[in-house]
Amino acid sequence: MKVNKRNEKKVRKTPKIIAIVLVGIFFAGVGFYSMEIKNIISEAEKKSFDGDYEAAIIEIQKGLEIYPYSPKLKQENNEYAARVNEAIKIKVIEETKVLADQNEFETAMSMIRAAQEIYGNDQEYDTAYKEYKKMHALSEAEISCDNGDYAGAVNVIIDAQKDIENDIELLAAYNLYCERYVEEIIKKVDELINQRQYSEAIELVNTGLKILPENENLKNKLTILEALKPISITTIKELNSSYWYWNEEDPKDPFGNDYSQTSNFFVHRNNNKEASIEYRVYQKYDTLTGTIAPHADIGEYYTGAVQVYADDALVYTSPTVEQKTDAFDFSVDIAGAEYIKIVVKISDITFGSAYGKILLSDIQLWPIDE
Repeated sequence: MKVNKRNEKKVRKTPKIIAIVLVGIFFAGVGFYSMEIKNIISEAEKKSFDGDYEAAIIEIQKGLEIYPYSPKLKQENNEYAARVNEAIKIKVIEETKVLADQNEFETAMSMIRAAQEIYGNDQEYDTAYKEYKKMHALSEAEISCDNGDYAGAVNVIIDAQKDIENDIELLAAYNLYCERYVEEIIKKVDELINQRQYSEAIELVNTGLKILPENENLKNKLTILEALKPISITTIKELNSSYWYWNEEDPKDPFGNDYSQTSNFFVHRNNNKEASIEYRVYQKYDTLTGTIAPHADIGEYYTGAVQVYADDALVYTSPTVEQKTDAFDFSVDIAGAEYIKIVVKISDITFGSAYGKILLSDIQLWPIDE
């Protein structure tokens, strides 16, 4: 069968024609695509010329909905977003500066934090926030100091230093308020020492050390206080005793008061009219203190008394203790004594079922304040 050469040439030409048409369509599409991108960017630029970067972003984002893979639109979107963030940052910092000038530091800090959460962290935001926090801390510390609250002033500065390190102004304020705080503590402690309120003084120093754990003045004061505070007489060795038994029986008085939580207690037994205990104290203490009360089981007609001897010399005799006597404290000067002796006596009554018991508690020795 013969093939028509003319028809064969036509068949051969057809694919070429189609290819040329397709290439033409492609380049026409590319040209249209490029023109559309340019138009979108042009509209965005018009908005940006007026400083309306947010409107420019909206134009770009509309274009990205149609041409989501356009690198040019993505680049423009990022650039306008950066401009928007920069404009907002300038505005926020200007507004917060006005607030800070009006001492509205907390509001200014809140605005900075809100901007960081929405637009991302930035060095300028962080710098502004730290500056406002420092100004706020210095202001609050000064107010606390003026009110006599030096501990509060120190704490405010310490809190600020957690976020703002190596700041000269904060360091200077910290040193100043620490000095005043320690001076205040030492002054109050010395007053308490004069009143022999050592437990309260120790508590005050420990409170200061919680805030300033490395302060040498406070640590030295605590060492002094530990040496001055009284000790329970039961912590030293007894030399002689007669019918004396520490921390036995139920230490309650006729009115229901319980002395079991004191440093020590002694209940006079009714099987002997007199009980005594003696210690060698080596002239280390100048005062003996304690509390005297009738025991809950003392008879209605019984009476008793407590005596203290220093080197065999009577230096104290308590008031008479009866069933209706309220508990009372005593303090005896034993300065210079080598030996001390405590004696408890009860009256000699033999009729009826009543019997006598005297209660001593919290007997302490106070070191000499050298």
